[in-house]
Amino acid sequence: MKESRELQRAEAFRKLSEATAFMYERAIKYDDRTEGGLIRCIQDYITIKGGFCERVHCMGIPKPTGTPGLYRLRPNTVMHKGTSDLHCIIEGMAVKIEIKIGSDRLSKEQMEYRDKVEAARGIYMIARTFDDFLVWFNAHLSS
Repeated sequence: MKESRELQRAEAFRKLSEATAFMYERAIKYDDRTEGGLIRCIQDYITIKGGFCERVHCMGIPKPTGTPGLYRLRPNTVMHKGTSDLHCIIEGMAVKIEIKIGSDRLSKEQMEYRDKVEAARGIYMIARTFDDFLVWFNAHLSS
């Protein structure tokens, strides 16, 4: 059963690579075992399905400490604390996707952000693997 799931997964990545080759003018090797890899899988999939998706980096702003080469991060006032990794528009709906790998869990700020998104009737999703995302996408958004 595990072999069959691995074959399905490899086939999904092969199809995604073929479908996105035009965007990068070469085939991309997809892998969802890292945060960056999973983000790329989801972002490219949403794009080829006609949606819009952007990655959000919400780190602080570097501030020099006075020592050459050393910086301290000051709070970023542009983004909300706990903002999701991907901000998307799919089929006219605002979708926020948080990427979690392994045993990583939502922080208090991320839970508060999720609650605000859902209170505003937006969609919030936690993706741990590309398979999980595809199941969710096909169940909730695929027309």
